[in-house]
Amino acid sequence: MPGEGTDVEVWILGSSGGQSAKAAGARGLRFAANYHVSPATVLDVRRKSGAG
Repeated sequence: MPGEGTDVEVWILGSSGGQSAKAAGARGLRFAANYHVSPATVLDVRRKSGAG
């Protein structure tokens, strides 16, 4: 199995606070926002979450 025995963090990449962010949160995974695709959407999600 590739990566077996390593301490690799799994991240989910998405462009909004939609399905990808919800999936990451439900599974306790980190979420990376690719704001270069949709900057206004990501910044709005950050404001609503209290992260900035």
